[in-house]
Amino acid sequence: MRSDNSKLTLYGAVYCPYVHRARVALTEANADYNYIIIDTKNKPEWYKEVYPETKIPALTDESGITVGESIVVAEYVCERFVEKNLVSQDVMKRASSRFAANFYNEKISGDYHKFLYNFTAKGAFETYENDLNTHLYRLNRLLLEQSSTGPYFLGEQFSFADITMAPFVIRMLIFNNRFLDGYEFESVKKSPRLFNYFKALVDRSSVQTTFFGEEAYIAMVGTRFNIWKKGVNE
Repeated sequence: MRSDNSKLTLYGAVYCPYVHRARVALTEANADYNYIIIDTKNKPEWYKEVYPETKIPALTDESGITVGESIVVAEYVCERFVEKNLVSQDVMKRASSRFAANFYNEKISGDYHKFLYNFTAKGAFETYENDLNTHLYRLNRLLLEQSSTGPYFLGEQFSFADITMAPFVIRMLIFNNRFLDGYEFESVKKSPRLFNYFKALVDRSSVQTTFFGEEAYIAMVGTRFNIWKKGVNE
């Protein structure tokens, strides 16, 4: 269970993008924390005492209080370490950041994962292409509303919205490159702000150092979603 109650403890798993989101937040905050890996296929009984819902990630503070849901965890970290400027002091910018985080989670990430589950179905790619381009054009508009140049959501400062989206962006772009022969969304190619935004997220040190690696992700996709491609993962 917890080995040190003098600092934060994160419960997670290696492959999970939601845990990745929490780890990016903690890294950006330069937080000192314990990291305990949970076997998601055989969760230990003691974990129910820590977090009755038994989902990951979950974060326990020094007083023993635990919160779950990755967006909640990320927001807690950003607000706790206020000196890192991971949340705007402007009320509307904070609201816009939350909206963007929820939009990406529901629309872009949601439809990406639908495609993974239906990869071989007739018309699956066409649906993926059409729906994602629609969502991505909307994301580009959200970016431009905050800053015309970026590179991050609010401009020059990496913040909450970026933390929530980055783990999913890096996975989607790897998938498109490796399984779809380098496919690029029309919306990204035609939107410099969005193109540069995705590049900035993927290149961010906190995103790279907490990611388990491209080859490992490719292998995981094959195993979990039964997606195999000659020369890629078989």
